[in-house]
Amino acid sequence: MSRYQVETGDVVERFGEQYLPFADPDGLSLSLIAPKAADNRKGYATPAITQDVATKGFYNTTLTLNRLEPTAKILPIYLAISKQSRKVTGTGL
Repeated sequence: MSRYQVETGDVVERFGEQYLPFADPDGLSLSLIAPKAADNRKGYATPAITQDVATKGFYNTTLTLNRLEPTAKILPIYLAISKQSRKVTGTGL
């Protein structure tokens, strides 16, 4: 990640899996997760990222949004993500 000037936090372990925290260019906190069990899915390879180290999917996503609709429209189109559940918290003020 340092090759691409991405600052990371310390690797932490949760539930037997290793998490590497980092922030995207907009400051959004993200983590790469090394799962306990082997993941045999095909990764998202690019010319710069080989199949053996490529991301294989989204493990968990939590979004905090002011407006749900715009994001809900683009996720299925660009990332093939579908809503599994929705939890509304906070006051909405």
